[in-house]
Amino acid sequence: MNARSGPPRQVSPQPAPAPLRCRRPVGPGSPAGPGSALRGYDVLRLLFFLVPLVLSIYCIVEAISARDDEVRNLSKVWWILLVLFFPFVGSIAWLVAGRPQRAARRHGPHEPSAGAFPEYDRPGRFAAADPAADEAFLKKVRERAEEQRRRAREQQAREAQEGARSQPRPDPEGESGAEPGPA
Repeated sequence: MNARSGPPRQVSPQPAPAPLRCRRPVGPGSPAGPGSALRGYDVLRLLFFLVPLVLSIYCIVEAISARDDEVRNLSKVWWILLVLFFPFVGSIAWLVAGRPQRAARRHGPHEPSAGAFPEYDRPGRFAAADPAADEAFLKKVRERAEEQRRRAREQQAREAQEGARSQPRPDPEGESGAEPGPA
């Protein structure tokens, strides 16, 4: 016996619901299907996302690795914060106004490049171009050094002589501190 009372109810066939319509067709032959290429506006969307991301990562790494004294216009910390909070604008600002200028300085024919010693790269630094003048200069430097060494030896000898005079002489009999007298 049926738990429901009354005659059996007849179900009328309802039409199937209409399929949802997408803006783009999806399927094996459609542009968004598997193995298909992206449309032009999808590529632009991707570029508008990736270009600022890659640019900001590059600028942050470059700002972190730059020396504090080479960064221009703002301090290094402010540039990093600017690039972090405003990725696209901050990155372009860093590239234009903050990045250290790395223009290579031209060196003379006898002037070696010494990157580890910036005092050697200062403008107007003398670099000898004449070997004879170089030898004469080195000869004068050696003579001056020898003269300084000779003076230092003489001064040490004088100090040693003065030190020997000012020190009390040892007692030849070995009695120190006792006055000689009749016993």
